[in-house]
Amino acid sequence: TEPRLGQSQGTLLASLVRLSLVLLAYLEPSSVKFLQACSRLRCFLHWVLEILRESVALGGYSQAFHELTAPLDRIVLAIVLQCHRALSRCSVVLVEMESSPW
Repeated sequence: TEPRLGQSQGTLLASLVRLSLVLLAYLEPSSVKFLQACSRLRCFLHWVLEILRESVALGGYSQAFHELTAPLDRIVLAIVLQCHRALSRCSVVLVEMESSPW
């Protein structure tokens, strides 16, 4: 049985995640493009987690940390940190919108 997402897709997926993280860093939190970038990043995160699940199932990596899945672990960490940063930017925009008298 061949995994749906393998080593060849891992490199491409890492590049796509990096590009999405760069976009999130520079886009305005209230823009449509920001929402689209978040949606793409969610899909990429799902695929990264799928690769991790398959590598654990096929390779028998039962350790919490394994050097073969370390690059994917770092990608997941980068996504979580960038999402935290993006949410804090969104909260600043929301506070600004709520405090302005319209």
